Amino acid sequence: MLYPPEEVYLLYVSVKDKRGIKMKIIGYIRVSTKKQQLSISNQISEIQKWIENHKSEVELVSIIQD
Repeated sequence: MLYPPEEVYLLYVSVKDKRGIKMKIIGYIRVSTKKQQLSISNQISEIQKWIENHKSEVELVSIIQD
């Protein structure tokens, strides 16, 4: 199972393409409390790093900011 970084929300959708099953990912970012450690830009960076580390298994479709 793939796990995203803490404080970052990802929506997984499995889609079969020509190379097999690859998860389509939608990142969801927000800062809801002052206790939250990751800023919006840090959350985007964490999502992008996570996607890069799992690029053979996943594809980033979009990042949605709330």
